[in-house]
Amino acid sequence: MSVGDRVITTEGFFGTIRYVGTVPAWGQTVAFGIEWDQAERGKNDGTLQGVRYFQTKKPTSGSFLKSSSNKLDHSRSTFVSAMHYSYGSSEIQKEISFGTKTTQSLGFEKLSKMQSNFSNLRVVSLQRCNISLAATTREELEVQLAQLQHLTTLDLGYNLFSDIQQVWQIVDQLKGLEELTLNGNKFTGTEIEKNEASSPITCLNLRALHLIDTGLSLVQVGEMLKKFPNLQVLTLSSNGYRDEDIVLSMFPSSLRSLDLSFNELTKIPDFHHLTTVNLSNNRIKYCSVPHNASQVKGLDLRYNEIDSWDEIDHVYLSFTNLSEIRINGNPILQDLSIDDMTINLIARLDCTHERSGTGIAKLNGTYLSKDEIANSELYFISMVQKGTYRYNLSSKRWKQLTRKHNMKQETVVRDVEEITKLQSKILNLQVVIEDKIIQRTFLKTNTVLKIKGIIGRLIKIPVINIRLKYFITEAEDEGQMEKIMDDNFAIIDTYDLEKGQKIYIEIV
Repeated sequence: MSVGDRVITTEGFFGTIRYVGTVPAWGQTVAFGIEWDQAERGKNDGTLQGVRYFQTKKPTSGSFLKSSSNKLDHSRSTFVSAMHYSYGSSEIQKEISFGTKTTQSLGFEKLSKMQSNFSNLRVVSLQRCNISLAATTREELEVQLAQLQHLTTLDLGYNLFSDIQQVWQIVDQLKGLEELTLNGNKFTGTEIEKNEASSPITCLNLRALHLIDTGLSLVQVGEMLKKFPNLQVLTLSSNGYRDEDIVLSMFPSSLRSLDLSFNELTKIPDFHHLTTVNLSNNRIKYCSVPHNASQVKGLDLRYNEIDSWDEIDHVYLSFTNLSEIRINGNPILQDLSIDDMTINLIARLDCTHERSGTGIAKLNGTYLSKDEIANSELYFISMVQKGTYRYNLSSKRWKQLTRKHNMKQETVVRDVEEITKLQSKILNLQVVIEDKIIQRTFLKTNTVLKIKGIIGRLIKIPVINIRLKYFITEAEDEGQMEKIMDDNFAIIDTYDLEKGQKIYIEIV
């Protein structure tokens, strides 16, 4: 084992060797300094007793293990041996020789039958097989790959590759390969500066590439993509990318679907040539984009930091041809019921029940019905008219809604303005009578005497026996300040009461 090699524990946790040598505590025993993929497994940053042996990216993602530690899984496979184990005969394997090297395989008498099975394979998954090399010899690799010419899908995720060239030795010979998964591999041997991220051979048929949790920079990804000029689907989740990392020119013009979920983005990049974009589980707060993203049909913005309805409205303005959107899990929607969330989203976005029509047909994973859309839009309009929902009445979407439902714009505007004026004149208060709380609405121009009269009729007590008070601060501590409302002819607006504040009734 050497620096840059990948390791895995018996519990299935991955790491990269950053140091091989000795440490004082273990004498001449060879120690591995390991940077763990899951930082919480580490104990330090590569420093031990004041001496730095290696440097980690995160402060506590490093630790030291003896090279002989039984916590490490020391077994290793090649692509060829993993193929034999996973897709060959179930009989006991025995070692056969290819030239001067040995590998895990079957007896020669079973080889032709095994190869016949391989030739029928379309999909191969070799996840978590501890693969670190393509093969032990070129000959055995050529024999193996010759039997996989019908293969279209290959999953090599979460293995122990550290050198991308080992993967290219496999992929370059699979001319019919359409989908490749390399999730969880850390290609520490990739040297972009020397243009070694790709190989001279291009894979013209590859349409989908998955690079989740690889730690590759987007510069490195850009170099790799030169190998796949016809790529349509690219997955780059969980790689820690930030806004400044995104350079659209690095993506091939053929690309149609991009997954950047679980990264550190704070804004939506300008994806003018993509049709499907997954930006879920980032830190996005603002939804406007520099240009009209009219090509985008599917957008995933779940679990970001969107906390304003204005940003939801920007989605409608920027993504004019959406047919599907996921946006649940954002702060602006957290305190709403599912019904209220759905009503607001349907009304604010352009939705349709026709799956092949113009507009959003699928919202948060569910197809919408004609009645659901109509009911939501009408309810939304009524809530805006009542002043319950706030909305820009001069917006393009509002005009579209009122026109769709045959409502005169000027009538709606007048109704909303009148309600808004009325709301500015009223005050909702909580009237506390002993252990009961009653919600009441008063005009701000009501006098204290008027309020006493209303309450007196309610509790059947003469006005002269009622005293009103409130607390300037509602905090239940020694600093609570009491204010008696003893001027019967003062209007309540002079007391600076807030919406929802409590006034207390005392019987004297």
